[in-house]
Amino acid sequence: GGDRVITIGGDGRTTIWSVDSGEIVQRLLRPTSCHGMAGFPTGDRFATIAFGEAVICNATTGDVLHRLATHPLRTWSVTASPNGELIATCGNDQVVVWDAASGAKLRTLAMRVPPDAR
Repeated sequence: GGDRVITIGGDGRTTIWSVDSGEIVQRLLRPTSCHGMAGFPTGDRFATIAFGEAVICNATTGDVLHRLATHPLRTWSVTASPNGELIATCGNDQVVVWDAASGAKLRTLAMRVPPDAR
């Protein structure tokens, strides 16, 4: 719901806060620190990214719903679709589209720079 805020700190830890009390609800520890996050418009989930992985979590409990092996070197960004059914991760020279409910990889889109744009 709208009573929580999720942040990523300088140490890469993800923290869920209560807006009403200003208190920490949960601090999530991951094997690797996170450097990006996307909230779902539905308010029930969020996704974090780290080196080569995206993690979809329950926004209330912080429980991991899916771990996605994303890009071989680094995952640069993550976003959720307006209806919350898809997420997209971007890394290196490709975008990967995922089913947010199942964690299944749906499509890989190669990013190509036109020769005249270099």
